[in-house]
Amino acid sequence: MEKIGADPKSIFVSRPQGAHVGGVASIGQVVDGNLETKIRNLYVCDGSVLPKAPGLPPILTIVALAKWLGKSLAH
Repeated sequence: MEKIGADPKSIFVSRPQGAHVGGVASIGQVVDGNLETKIRNLYVCDGSVLPKAPGLPPILTIVALAKWLGKSLAH
């Protein structure tokens, strides 16, 4: 992660059991407020849009984002 630019202070280490990546495609950096990338009609809607690794399961936040994005794309 550090080799691709991750701040070493932002890396959370826990017992090996899986991880919840965050900050890879942060809102405001890689995607805009509508979850769209610089490539028109290409959206990212998963844990990577969170500003940093949450340290806890972010499933409810991801589901909420997905429902919101789905509704906004339907209009």
